[in-house]
This record gives sequence, C-alpha cells and structure tokens, in this order.
Amino acid sequence: MRILIATDVTSRGGVDRYVEALSRHAVADGHSVVVAVEETAASTMKARLRGAGLPVWERRLYHRRHDQGTLIEDAATLLSSARPDLVHIAAGVPWSCLPLRETTHAFGLPHTICEQFVPDDLVSIRAHAKRIQRLYNGARAVIFVSEQSRAIMSRCVLLDAVRAVVIHNSVNNDALGRDTVGAETRSSRLRTHAARGEVRLFSAGRFTGQKGFDVLLLACARLRDRRHRFTLALFGEGPEATSLADLVRDHDLGAIVSLRPWTDDLARVAAEHDAFVLPSRAEGLSFILLEMMARGVPVIGSDVPSTTFALDGGRAGRLVRCGDPDLLADGLEDVVTGDLDVVSLTRVARRRTVALFDEQRQMAATMDCWKP
Repeated sequence: MRILIATDVTSRGGVDRYVEALSRHAVADGHSVVVAVEETAASTMKARLRGAGLPVWERRLYHRRHDQGTLIEDAATLLSSARPDLVHIAAGVPWSCLPLRETTHAFGLPHTICEQFVPDDLVSIRAHAKRIQRLYNGARAVIFVSEQSRAIMSRCVLLDAVRAVVIHNSVNNDALGRDTVGAETRSSRLRTHAARGEVRLFSAGRFTGQKGFDVLLLACARLRDRRHRFTLALFGEGPEATSLADLVRDHDLGAIVSLRPWTDDLARVAAEHDAFVLPSRAEGLSFILLEMMARGVPVIGSDVPSTTFALDGGRAGRLVRCGDPDLLADGLEDVVTGDLDVVSLTRVARRRTVALFDEQRQMAATMDCWKP
C-alpha cells in the first residue's frame, strides 16, 4: 500500500521517534511510504528520515502557525500529490492535523490515528469533540498509547462504535541493550559517586509545564538544603526555558543544575549519568522513560498512570507523588546517598521493556490496524 504518515508536531521528542520507527518498519513490510511533516518541524528528524531513504514532504500542517484556509488547501494538495491508499496521523494532541484528517475523510481515503498524548485538561478536547468524534467514527482504527489515554478520551468522545485499540509506545530493545552499562557496574558506580558526593542525575524533555521540571528544580533545592551533594543535567528546549533558568537563579542552584540544549545522543548521556528523573505532571507513555528502562538506567518517576504502569507500580523504578517537590526529594535521597536498589530495579525494567514495549511487535500491531 501507499502510506502517507503525517504529523504536525514541531518539537523534538517522542512523536519523532514514533514516526521514524513506523516509517522504517512499514518500508520493511513492503509498503511505499511518504512522510509529511510541518515545515517548521525539527530538522534532525527530517534528516534522519531522509538518511534512511524516505521521502519527506514539508507542508503547512500546524494549526497554531497557519490559518484554517491554508491548512485545508495544503491538505488537499498533499493528498492529491501523494495519492495514498491510507493516511496515518501521528497526533501530538487529539486536535493535531484536524484539517488534514477532515480533508482525508472528504476524499474518501482510509485513515488511522495514533493519539500519542491525551492531556488531562479536557477543555481543549471538548472544544473539538464533534470534529474528533466524526473522524474517529470514520477511522479504520484509533490507537492509544496507554489505557490512561483511552480512558481520558472516553470522557469526551464515544468510543463504543470506534475501533479503539491500545498499542503501547515501544523501543528497539536489541539495539538499546547492546550499549548498556551492566546492573552490577551501575550499582557499584552509584555507591562510589555517592560516597564522593558526585552522583549525576539527568532529565530530558520539552520545557513545558506538563513535564514538571519546575518540581524537579525545587526538589533539588530541598536536597541541597539537606546537605546532599549531586548534580542535575536537564536537556531540552521549549517555552518555559526562561522560567526554568529563573528558578535556577532564584534558588541559587547554579552549582548543581545545568540547563542544556536537547541532544539526540541519549546513549552517551545515559552512560555518563547515574539515574534518570521523569517528574511529569502528565504523560501519554514517555519514549525516553522506555529507552532508559531498556538501557538499564535507574528511573525515578512521578506516579502519573502511564509511568506507574511502565514502572510496574514501582518494581521497575522508584515512583513518587506527582507535583510534590518534597516527596520527589525524598525519592531522590536514596539515589544521592547510594542506597537505591539499582540491580533489582533495572533488571525488572529491562525484562518489562522486552515483554511489553518491543518495537518490532508494536509496529506490526500498528500496521495490522491499516487492514480493513
């Protein structure tokens, strides 16, 4: 089949990973693939796709950058040029690519939708609920990356008559497993770093309120006030970069926290640091979380439902209450003192990614949704 995979996500992150993986697996399965991305999307994703031999079409797709008429006109031109047998939308939020979806529907083309993230704020979803419902009803399948996302969406859209399936986000366990630091080595290194006051924490993601990095910075201030020595590297970009820098300054965290640009070289970052922190206020199902689990990196995450599921209720990583800097500091204390049970947590995490979040299996299930 000729498959058009489209996304209007502009920032680097999980949707990039999803689009790249699905495109590669679709070509390997014999499909002809064109990837349509917002013209202002991150250049790194476009470069990697083109490097893999995939045609990447840059179009005006993002609703916050272009007016409705432009979006509809470009959608019609895109579909007329690509002539796909099916359109697959990788949606950052439930109203991603709505004009493209509606134009696809008007053209009578089959489409599938993967909701990469459903926000807890339902106001925006309800504002578009009738449009989303109509498109869901006409979709060949609607994919949710977690049970939480499907449950949230069911508060706004009727899913009884919709082919709504949960296919979790996934990682290439074989590739990630080849360059991991062993559990025993990590455990020993953490104890050594803790004894020297040199524990190295890191986090990564888009600098938005959803990710909870402000909570993490406040937790670091609490740990510092308890006289623990450690460092935190925070990799990312986004609209709250300035406010996070202000927090670092206001709480005198400059000697502890470094705000760094986003990097795609997470293998190096994982190898150089002792633990990964995911303080999100909400998540669909974090790709970076799954990647760190597969790499054998100890994880401390907030107890949002999808992270709680991924970490098996705390058996594959430390869970702390969402949005509470004091409790996050408590959870991190075992890390910076070297008392975290690294071996047990990381071994369970690795087994869990292989069993539940395997890229080959999840992408095959996604492509099954393309069938009538």
